[in-house]
Amino acid sequence: SVIYRPLPASLAADFAADRLGLAFRCLCLPAALFFSEFLLGAAARGTSTKASFDPATVQCQGQTPFAIVQANRIHQNHIENALIFWPAMFAFAAFGQQAPYDARLIPSLCLTWIFARFCYRLGYASSFNFSRIYGTTVSIACSLPLIAWTGFKFASMLLQK
Repeated sequence: SVIYRPLPASLAADFAADRLGLAFRCLCLPAALFFSEFLLGAAARGTSTKASFDPATVQCQGQTPFAIVQANRIHQNHIENALIFWPAMFAFAAFGQQAPYDARLIPSLCLTWIFARFCYRLGYASSFNFSRIYGTTVSIACSLPLIAWTGFKFASMLLQK
């Protein structure tokens, strides 16, 4: 017997529990992204002995190296974007009954979102900061259909009552 399946037995995923379980299993991907951001931020803090010793005081005095500020901004933006994407993903999975999609859309949107956040990181860290717009656009493009579909399903549920 298989204990862990990456996809449900039926890709139609008729049950909300199957779709929600799949969405929860996809959480390991942003966990890996946030952990790598933590390691990159620690590596940036390691370049400055002052910042690694007492980062709050160094930040207040305005002596923080730009690499640390940049790593913190990138990580903060990932968290802000995750607070839009992941609740929309879980609502999408929960309200997905009789939806025009199968369960493969959930991990594919998660992988696309992770790729978009990686492109955002590369664009933000480059010398040409406008290139971060590509990662931002793709990550918003992943979130908007989820928000639209769940808003439609929620409104139709309210109007039925």
